[in-house]
This record gives sequence, C-alpha cells and structure tokens, in this order.
Amino acid sequence: MSVYKQKDRQAWTYKFQFRGKQYKGSTGQLTQEDAEAFEADLKAKLRRQGAGIFDARDAPYFQEWAGVYYEYETTRKKVKRPDRVDDLIRVVLRFWGRRPSDPAKVVAGEPYHDLKLWDPIERPELLDEFEDWMVARGVAGSTRNHYRSTISGMYRVAQVPRYRKITGNPQNPMVGVPRDRRVRRNVDLTPAQMLEWMTVASYHVRLALAIAALAPKLRLENVLALEWALHLDAGLTRITVSDHKTDAETQEPIVAMVTEQLREILQDARRRNRGRYVVSYRGRRVRSVRAGVAAAAKRAGLTYGMRRGGVTFHAIRHAVATFFAEMEGLSEPLRASLLAQRDIATTQGYTHLRPVHELGPLERLSALLPIAAAVTQPWRRFSKHRPKLTA
Repeated sequence: MSVYKQKDRQAWTYKFQFRGKQYKGSTGQLTQEDAEAFEADLKAKLRRQGAGIFDARDAPYFQEWAGVYYEYETTRKKVKRPDRVDDLIRVVLRFWGRRPSDPAKVVAGEPYHDLKLWDPIERPELLDEFEDWMVARGVAGSTRNHYRSTISGMYRVAQVPRYRKITGNPQNPMVGVPRDRRVRRNVDLTPAQMLEWMTVASYHVRLALAIAALAPKLRLENVLALEWALHLDAGLTRITVSDHKTDAETQEPIVAMVTEQLREILQDARRRNRGRYVVSYRGRRVRSVRAGVAAAAKRAGLTYGMRRGGVTFHAIRHAVATFFAEMEGLSEPLRASLLAQRDIATTQGYTHLRPVHELGPLERLSALLPIAAAVTQPWRRFSKHRPKLTA
C-alpha cells in the first residue's frame, strides 16, 4: 500500500499509479488500516471501470460530482451568474453532501448525509426527506424549485456520454417530482406609499430604493454592486452596467440615464461616502438590504413578503412598470427599454432606441416620485416621533 500521513493533516493520503496515470488525494481516514482499505477499494473501482464494468458502489458522491456539474454548467452553457449556481450547489450539499472538515464551514443543524448519485435511486424515501428538509428551511416555493432543478441538473450531466462510464448513466430520480407553482406578484404601490417607505428607511436602504425607482433598468444586484468609478460617469449623467441578466448572449451593457433628481441624490451620497461603492454602510459594501427593507415596510404600514402578498425590493420594478403603463404616449418598446426587459423581444428587435430618448419619461417618473428630500435627509436613528415628510 502507498498511504502516508502528512505532518499538517489528520487524515491519511493515498498516492499510486494506475495505467500510467497518477492518483493522489485524501483518504479521509484517521488510521492507517482504514486508509489502506480506502485505497484498496479505489484501486478495485479503477480496475472495474477500466474493464467497462459499473457497480453502483462506484457511483460518485454528490460532494465530488457537484464540481463536475458546476464546471459543465458554467463553461458549456456560458451561465451569466455562476455565483448563483455555486450558491445553489452549496445549499443542496448541506443535505446530499459531506460535512465540511473545517468546523467553521459547518452549518449548524444541517444533516450532511454524504450520499452517492445512486442512493436516491435505490432509496426513493430520500427524496421525501429532501422535500421535508426544504420545507423545514421555510424557503419560498420558487427557491425549492431551484434546489430541485440543481439536483436534477446533476443527473442530467451524469447522463452525458463522456461521463457515463463514471456514473453508470443513472436515471434521474427527480423526474416526476412535483414542482411548486410559481406565485405571481400582485402588489399595487402608489407613489405616496413608496415615498413613505423610503422616508422611514435607514439611509443606505432608502438610497438603494431610490436608485431602483428612478433608474428602473437596474435590479437589486446591480444597485448593490454599483461602483462610483466603474459604473457612473464623472458628470453623473448615466449609469452603465455590463454584468446583468437581461441579455446574456450579446453581453451588451445596459445604460440607465440619470435624471436631475437622481443626480441630486447621488451627489448627496457621494458627499456622505467617499468609498468605492455607491450603496455602503459605515464605509463597507452592502450585500443585502432585505432586513432593512422589511423593517421599513413594516414602519410604513406595508405588508412585507411575497408569500404574504406583500412588498419586497423587487416590488419597486413592478410599481414603476405600472406608472409607465399609465403614462400617455409611451410605446411598448420604450417601456420595455426603460425597464431593460425582453418581454416583447420581437418588437424590440426592430426598434433601436438610444438611451437619450429615455430621459424624458424618466424625468416625468422623477416628478411623480419627489423622493430626494426623503433620501437626502440627515441621518438619525429611526424614531416613531420623527416628523414624516410629505410629497
């Protein structure tokens, strides 16, 4: 046997050659006897695969296969948000995968079953346990669908011809598993409600809400990632974002024109914050405003949460889309362009609007939402006794 123990590792390491190829890695075992047994099993597996014989015992673990799936999805499909794929994989591995060896990376309360691709095929009850686990997490139906699709995607990749010798071409146990119905958003926000929402929010939250309202091409992830030097020109006349999901094929940037009111808000933000990011908190980048948005909604008398039929940050885009639809003289292509949407792709394919044409309706939108005073007010800890601003 060729196992050995490195000085800085607790687990034994294997290292050997088979058919001219070197194999090296951690056995995950803490004793020499167990490490030698692990290596013997690995060699037997390689001999079976070399002879074209597949044994369900040789199926890869979810923990190992996740890396193959991620590489396949992000390189072959040119996924625009590989970080989102990575996030979904990390979550589902808390059920299907292996407990991290680093205690700091272990999420308390998660099962970490350390399963192989063939386990849910031979033990279908694992799929019911997975469903129960998702329900216990309290996530929305759309998120559960993403988790299911991630596991289903792993099996889809496992059936690709080049991988069949490794995986045994397993059937996809996720086929037939019901998906949650998509909940459509139906929130009717008025300009007065949006103003109240921003007035009672913390500064960095109301700044993010204001940018989303007055530059509706930008989604939440775009707003929080805005950098002064990278995305805004010196005169604060336009915002240019290359990393977005509207058009993953052409990779064309979206350009949001800046209205006078938004420029006033951004100039005020620049005076307050000389750091790298537009939306920051105590000099640091803000990665989530969920808690602040929810707290402000509650103070403004709004129900928060899509599953409860209430508002979320994304409700801003829906409200603005409604405002545009109610404005006279705005064509469908222009409305879609203002929101950086492709819902009427055929019409847009024959329409070429320069961003400067969007400034007029954006100024009308800005006039409809006089929020600059609410956003630029001096910072103070929220108090129920604070006088409210009015439009």
